[in-house]
Amino acid sequence: MREVCRIAAMEDITLTENDINAAIELEKTLKPDGYPSMRQDALAGRPTEVDLFAGTVIEMGQKYGIPTPVNQKYKDCL
Repeated sequence: MREVCRIAAMEDITLTENDINAAIELEKTLKPDGYPSMRQDALAGRPTEVDLFAGTVIEMGQKYGIPTPVNQKYKDCL
């Protein structure tokens, strides 16, 4: 999330540590036995959006000279 925050700032989009904390708090309210759609896709052997999401972050990071090692690791796992 911090990689995205740094890139967002370059696009004049304000994302802060508070936004990250809010996302984490939201995740804590989800049912522990439930799966998000991306996990459901992976379990069913369907393609996921990881390539699209991580690929976009990596591309924008390169545009602004911002390292995106976490998103690169996600993309490399495909």
